[in-house]
Amino acid sequence: MDREDAQGFEHCAAVAAQSKLAAINAGLDAMYSWSGEQNLSQIRQETLVLWGDRDRTYPWRQAHMLWQEIPKTSLAVVPGCAHAVHAEKTELFQLLVSDFLE
Repeated sequence: MDREDAQGFEHCAAVAAQSKLAAINAGLDAMYSWSGEQNLSQIRQETLVLWGDRDRTYPWRQAHMLWQEIPKTSLAVVPGCAHAVHAEKTELFQLLVSDFLE
Protein backbone atom coordinates (compact mmCIF):
# COMPACT_ATOMS: atom_id res chain seq x y z
CA MET A 1 0.00 0.00 0.00
CA ASP A 2 2.91 2.35 0.66
CA ARG A 3 4.55 1.65 -2.71
CA GLU A 4 8.16 2.93 -2.71
CA ASP A 5 7.91 3.83 0.99
CA ALA A 6 6.99 0.27 1.99
CA GLN A 7 9.33 -1.68 4.19
CA GLY A 8 11.28 -4.12 2.02
CA PHE A 9 10.56 -2.25 -1.22
CA GLU A 10 14.26 -1.99 -2.09
CA HIS A 11 14.70 -5.76 -1.75
CA CYS A 12 11.67 -6.51 -3.92
CA ALA A 13 12.80 -3.98 -6.53
CA ALA A 14 16.27 -5.58 -6.62
CA VAL A 15 14.77 -9.02 -7.19
CA ALA A 16 12.50 -7.65 -9.92
CA ALA A 17 15.46 -5.92 -11.59
CA GLN A 18 17.12 -9.33 -12.00
CA SER A 19 14.07 -10.76 -13.75
CA LYS A 20 13.47 -10.55 -17.46
CA LEU A 21 10.32 -8.73 -18.52
CA ALA A 22 9.29 -11.69 -20.70
CA ALA A 23 9.44 -14.01 -17.66
CA ILE A 24 7.40 -11.59 -15.54
CA ASN A 25 4.79 -11.25 -18.28
CA ALA A 26 4.64 -15.03 -18.79
CA GLY A 27 3.99 -15.49 -15.07
CA LEU A 28 1.26 -12.86 -15.09
CA ASP A 29 -0.33 -14.41 -18.19
CA ALA A 30 -0.30 -17.84 -16.54
CA MET A 31 -1.96 -16.50 -13.40
CA TYR A 32 -4.56 -14.66 -15.45
CA SER A 33 -5.54 -17.53 -17.73
CA TRP A 34 -5.33 -20.53 -15.38
CA SER A 35 -8.06 -21.56 -12.97
CA GLY A 36 -8.08 -24.43 -10.54
CA GLU A 37 -11.56 -23.57 -9.30
CA GLN A 38 -12.96 -26.95 -10.32
CA ASN A 39 -10.43 -28.67 -8.02
CA LEU A 40 -10.97 -26.64 -4.85
CA SER A 41 -13.56 -28.97 -3.36
CA GLN A 42 -11.06 -31.83 -3.57
CA ILE A 43 -8.61 -30.19 -1.15
CA ARG A 44 -8.81 -32.16 2.09
CA GLN A 45 -6.14 -30.39 4.14
CA GLU A 46 -7.29 -27.77 6.62
CA THR A 47 -6.64 -24.44 4.94
CA LEU A 48 -6.14 -20.88 6.07
CA VAL A 49 -6.99 -18.11 3.63
CA LEU A 50 -5.44 -14.74 4.49
CA TRP A 51 -6.66 -11.69 2.63
CA GLY A 52 -5.81 -8.02 3.10
CA ASP A 53 -8.88 -5.84 2.79
CA ARG A 54 -6.95 -3.48 0.51
CA ASP A 55 -5.51 -6.17 -1.75
CA ARG A 56 -5.46 -4.94 -5.34
CA THR A 57 -3.91 -8.16 -6.66
CA TYR A 58 -6.75 -10.52 -5.79
CA PRO A 59 -10.28 -9.20 -5.33
CA TRP A 60 -12.56 -10.22 -2.48
CA ARG A 61 -14.52 -12.55 -4.77
CA GLN A 62 -11.44 -14.78 -5.14
CA ALA A 63 -10.74 -14.93 -1.39
CA HIS A 64 -14.42 -15.60 -0.79
CA MET A 65 -14.47 -18.38 -3.38
CA LEU A 66 -11.50 -20.12 -1.71
CA TRP A 67 -13.18 -19.82 1.67
CA GLN A 68 -16.47 -21.23 0.38
CA GLU A 69 -15.20 -23.93 -1.98
CA ILE A 70 -12.34 -25.52 -0.01
CA PRO A 71 -13.69 -27.73 2.77
CA LYS A 72 -12.33 -27.07 6.27
CA THR A 73 -11.17 -23.54 5.47
CA SER A 74 -10.66 -20.67 7.87
CA LEU A 75 -10.64 -17.11 6.61
CA ALA A 76 -8.79 -14.16 8.12
CA VAL A 77 -9.41 -10.74 6.60
CA VAL A 78 -6.62 -8.41 7.66
CA PRO A 79 -7.67 -4.77 7.89
CA GLY A 80 -5.51 -2.03 6.45
CA CYS A 81 -3.39 -4.49 4.52
CA ALA A 82 -2.80 -5.08 0.83
CA HIS A 83 -1.48 -8.25 -0.82
CA ALA A 84 1.56 -9.18 1.28
CA VAL A 85 0.06 -9.82 4.72
CA HIS A 86 3.25 -11.60 5.81
CA ALA A 87 5.34 -8.51 5.06
CA GLU A 88 2.90 -5.72 5.88
CA LYS A 89 1.51 -7.00 9.19
CA THR A 90 4.25 -9.40 10.30
CA GLU A 91 3.21 -9.83 13.92
CA LEU A 92 -0.45 -10.34 13.07
CA PHE A 93 0.49 -12.78 10.31
CA GLN A 94 2.59 -14.81 12.75
CA LEU A 95 -0.23 -14.83 15.28
CA LEU A 96 -2.82 -15.94 12.73
CA VAL A 97 -0.64 -18.71 11.32
CA SER A 98 0.46 -19.92 14.78
CA ASP A 99 -3.14 -20.03 15.95
CA PHE A 100 -4.18 -21.90 12.80
CA LEU A 101 -1.41 -24.48 13.22
CA GLU A 102 -2.22 -25.22 16.88
